[in-house]
Amino acid sequence: MAFVRGAKIKGMGSYRPIATFDQGWAKRERDISVIIIHDDFNDTPGTFLDAHAITPINIPATIWTYTDPSDSVRTDGSRMFNVGASPYQPTVDAGVDDIIGSFVFQKNTAGETGTISYLVRYQDDNNSWVMRASVSGDKLFLLEQVAGGFVNRSSTSVTISAQTDYTLNVSARGTTLAMDLNGLNQLSYISSLYQGNTKFGVMFGGADYEVGDFKVIV
Repeated sequence: MAFVRGAKIKGMGSYRPIATFDQGWAKRERDISVIIIHDDFNDTPGTFLDAHAITPINIPATIWTYTDPSDSVRTDGSRMFNVGASPYQPTVDAGVDDIIGSFVFQKNTAGETGTISYLVRYQDDNNSWVMRASVSGDKLFLLEQVAGGFVNRSSTSVTISAQTDYTLNVSARGTTLAMDLNGLNQLSYISSLYQGNTKFGVMFGGADYEVGDFKVIV
């Protein structure tokens, strides 16, 4: 077992294990990823998110928090959804700032406008990295949010259909930020802005969206 510098994991300092495999003709190494937060939103339908316990994995023992009214985001038994069209921003504290993350999302109604985003290195509601799927414009955006304003650092066109699940994948490793949709259409940008912030979450930019299987991985 070898080690490389990476995200701090309790009991391992600032090193992550690397597994080495002998395939007979070559040896290769890959990171052993550890899921530290996985919320499948399995709860009584209608449960307010701030009263919901994260399951099945919650190593940091964190909770969902947000500054909006407590009834603005709820669970439906297997997904998280927003009530109304305000840009609600529920977040969790992972305790680390270098992560890989993902969630599954779906827009329920054809023609629905708005956006859904994975918040990365969230500082507050006005300052964070915003990895956005623009459902109305069929685009991905890697956005820098500063003082409530957005700067487009990278974007690409995609196709997002109603009543279809999509996986939004994100990564924050050192100064490299990246995202993709279903493993395709990758965007990336280099910046040290917001390094050290350990909160991650979801930004609802419209009504009629559902988010499931929220994950934070180190």
